[in-house]
Order: sequence, then structure tokens, then C-alpha cells
Amino acid sequence: MNCGRPLPRLALLGFFLLLFGARLHLIQHQGHWIPYWDQWEAEAAKLYHPLENGHLRGADLIGPHNEHRILWTRLISLLAYRLNGGIWDPLLQMVLGGVIHALALVLLLATLRRELPERLFLPLLLFSLVLLMPFGAENALWGFQSQFHFLLLFGLLGIRWITASAPLAVGWWWGFLVLVAAFFSMASGFLAGVAAAACHALQLIAQRHWSWRHAAAIGLLLAYILAAFTFTPVVAGHAYLKASGFRDFILTFAQALAFPFYESPAMALPMQAPVLGLLAWMLLFRRPPQRTPFPWFLVGAALWIWLNAAATAYGRGAGAPPPEPSHFPLA
Repeated sequence: MNCGRPLPRLALLGFFLLLFGARLHLIQHQGHWIPYWDQWEAEAAKLYHPLENGHLRGADLIGPHNEHRILWTRLISLLAYRLNGGIWDPLLQMVLGGVIHALALVLLLATLRRELPERLFLPLLLFSLVLLMPFGAENALWGFQSQFHFLLLFGLLGIRWITASAPLAVGWWWGFLVLVAAFFSMASGFLAGVAAAACHALQLIAQRHWSWRHAAAIGLLLAYILAAFTFTPVVAGHAYLKASGFRDFILTFAQALAFPFYESPAMALPMQAPVLGLLAWMLLFRRPPQRTPFPWFLVGAALWIWLNAAATAYGRGAGAPPPEPSHFPLA
């Protein structure tokens, strides 16, 4: 019996409590009960007013909000509204968002613990304490930002199940369903499906032999990606926000990947070098079979981050601005 085995679980629980406690501290000192910006139309006019007047429909829950379909944000907002006795409280929404955010990051660390050597868990946990800092504080102090937390939770969970399970096995199908749920957090949720499909393709390359299960899994993921892309709303009024050319796109993309050194886009390459090196080793030098399993979740999560950065650079890259506070990775 390994008496030290519960230690990582206790460490993850402690990390969750620290992260959630830091979020509560920030909300207590900087949060405000007054609804902000999109909340007045998206919540008051389109959720609570129809609810109180008995004409809230299921279609309203999956209807567009800008380029997104924020089903889970609407559901948790309605839940908070009901649990609070019909009182709209943005502070309560911030707290619930903090729970989801902390759960998503604990899921990330727990999955990396399974993939990486055991000796790296403590350094990883200590390094992750940087997440206690209130960067991207807009997501913490705006009650209407739980879609970002759901995006993180469902995207990571979907990639985790897809990469940890044999293609088309029961666990794989659970991952597929969670990836579908990710689309209903934010539009970029379907990009987690792109990352998962890319992992399957890379697995075929790494294994050096054809697998019909991998091919079928890629086909199903591509069908989901196409359906989600087709179902994504297009807002003509936001066209001016898109990158006007390659320069805008590449600079915005590089700034996002250079985080936290976003003012120096050239830092994108050294910041992403470890994952790029891992991919190069896997594709060029690693030969199956190997005793040590490859960290496919880490690769999938990294690909998803790159895809999100690219989508943001394309959709909000006009003038090559630095990342918005609400768009920081893991914020």
C-alpha cells in the first residue's frame, strides 16, 4: 500500500481552495453588485423579464449572443436567480464563476499529473500558484463571464477524455459529448474538437500504421466541427473588429502566445518552444513502441490554446491590439 498516494489529491484540493479563496478575496474588495454592459440586455431583457412573464422558451437559451451560443451561462444565471429568491445578484454570479474556474484548473493539473513523471508534479503545482494572481481580472469581476469558465472546463475535459481513451470507446464518446457542450459555452469551444482531431492525426503519424478507428474518430470530429461552424452566428456589425491583413493577424496572434510578455511578440517562440520541441521529437525521433505513454492531453491542450489565439487574432485583430483582459489564457 502506497501511503503517499493521497498526497497529490490533498495538494489538488489545497490548490482549489487557494485559487477559489483568492477569487473570493478579489470579489470582496473589487466586485460590485451593479450589473455591467451586456448584462442589462442579455440577462435582464432576454432572461429574467421573459422568465417572470412566463414566456421564456428553450430556443431563447441556445439563441445567439454575438457570435456565441451561451447556453450554460444562461442556465447558471437562471439558477443563481432562482436560488437567490428571484433577486439578480452579480456578486453571486462571480462566486459561481470562481467555482467553475477553479474546478477547470484543478482538472488541468490533475490530468497533467497523470501524464507527466511523478517527480514533476510538485514543481508544476508550485509554478501554478502564479494563477492566484488576478490577471484577466475582468473575467473574475463581471458576473456575465462564466462562459469563459465553461469554455475552459468543457474544452479541457473533452480533450482529456478523447486523448485518454481508445477511439470510439465509451470514454471517447463521453469526451465527444463534452466537446459538443463546449460549443454551447462559447463559439471557440468547437476548436477543442479541432485539437482532438489533430491529436488523432498525429497519433496515426507517430504509430506509423493505419487505424480505421482513428480515421472514423477523425471523421466524426470533422462532422461535429463543420456542424458547429455552420451553427455559429455571424455578426455583420463586428466586421470592423477583424484583422485587416496578415500583419494585424500575426502580431495579435504572437502577442497572445507571448503571454505574459504580450508587449514583446517575439517572445511567442521561446514561450511555446517546449511544446514545439515535444511535437518535433514525437514526429521525427520517437519510435514505437515506447514504455512511457506520450502526453497527448498536453499536446491537445496546447493546440487548443494556439487555435483560440488564432481565432481571437482573426476576429478581434484590427490594428493588432494586445489581448483583452478577458481573453488571457486560463483567466
